[in-house]
Amino acid sequence: MFLQLINQNYIKVAFIAAFFCLVCTGQVLAAMPEHIAVLPIEGDGKPEDLKELRVTFFNHIGSKNYRDMELEDIDSKLFLLEQKSGKKWREFTNKEIADELGVQGLIFLNVIGIEKMYAGFYGSLTVKLDVTFVEASTGRILWKKEEKVDRKAGGVPLSPWAAISTAVQSALVLRDSVKIELFDKLCRNIAKALPEPPNLAVVRPPTIFSVVTNTLDSPFKAQDEILVSLKGDEGMKSYFSIVGQTDAISLNEIKPGLYLGKYVVTEGTNYKGALMEVFLVNSEKRKVTKYQVPYLVTVDTIPPSEPVNLQTGLSEKGFKLSWEKPEDNDIKEYIINKAVVGQAEFEELATTELSEYLDEGVSFGQKIFYRVYTKDFADNLSPAAEISRVAVKPGPTDVTGELKEDRIFYSLGSPYIVRGEFTVPNGIKLTIEAGSVIRFEDSASLKVLGSIE
Repeated sequence: MFLQLINQNYIKVAFIAAFFCLVCTGQVLAAMPEHIAVLPIEGDGKPEDLKELRVTFFNHIGSKNYRDMELEDIDSKLFLLEQKSGKKWREFTNKEIADELGVQGLIFLNVIGIEKMYAGFYGSLTVKLDVTFVEASTGRILWKKEEKVDRKAGGVPLSPWAAISTAVQSALVLRDSVKIELFDKLCRNIAKALPEPPNLAVVRPPTIFSVVTNTLDSPFKAQDEILVSLKGDEGMKSYFSIVGQTDAISLNEIKPGLYLGKYVVTEGTNYKGALMEVFLVNSEKRKVTKYQVPYLVTVDTIPPSEPVNLQTGLSEKGFKLSWEKPEDNDIKEYIINKAVVGQAEFEELATTELSEYLDEGVSFGQKIFYRVYTKDFADNLSPAAEISRVAVKPGPTDVTGELKEDRIFYSLGSPYIVRGEFTVPNGIKLTIEAGSVIRFEDSASLKVLGSIE
């Protein structure tokens, strides 16, 4: 009997406690602000990583029942507030910040640490994030969560990268896929646990789980493909756009919940640092979720200028090419092509970031043509700067008879020994390089009907 009473009392206490928790939870949820702002992220890490983490978090709460303020609008208003007051936004009270932004709740993000190590296509990464949700009017903390994710050294994640063409899988993209995967997982876990107000629309926007693009490969040139892959709720409509530059570009659902699309860059299209947005649409419920891609898009279809004042100099080691850098400010490197008369067509000889190159693969007597191109960061090529030279054997050099074509006397070929009568006929030019030495044997002569420089 005594044990029975204890059990009954225990059940009553447990029931009351559970009821109290439900009531309290309901009160908290009922008090959750509807209009919120995700404030600039703080903490340890590179600025670009912090920015990307904030954008990723913002994207993941897009499917929650909140009216969230756009990040650009938040940053713009906080910047103006700082300019007007001469103070940093962090020096204002929560209420002052919320009033300035016109929101009811504030979300503070603090990165406790980002530790990463890359080795080729393998990476280890640990990310720890603290999220605090504050009611602006009272400063009361409504919700707080600390989350940590890590990925040990290993292969590159295949999903959702497997949906992207192998053409975009550069070393940079593959390396950063580890970071993108971890940021995505971290923010998804936190957003999933974030409570939301029950009094907003019951029908939720569609959920975007992840978005992968090759925007890290910017800048893009004409005919390059900008690729987008989205993983989210199945059976939806999806599209993306480059804000202010393109119309909506459809993503096709290639299998349930996986959408893929591309945009081919057209000739004459040029812009720098454009924002890309990706959308998942529930047409039936008239609900849309927007995902803002953290990396900006640059398109450059304008070829750079050709190298200026291309020259060659002959040395004992070979031909030394030199030129002046054009005025373009986006030069990546120079490409040098070479062709030898009587042999193959032009072939690539070398690539260099310098404004000079020594070609040691020269045989005496060869006439060699060179083409030098400027290449920019979008891989556009300039028109070629061209020059040709004959590889001269070190002197002494015998000359006699009549020239059949234009010729250059090089200092390396000195001394030039004129034997008998040497004629420069009409229409032919003899160029004498500075430092060249010409000697005449007894009874030798030079007859010029053409020109000498």
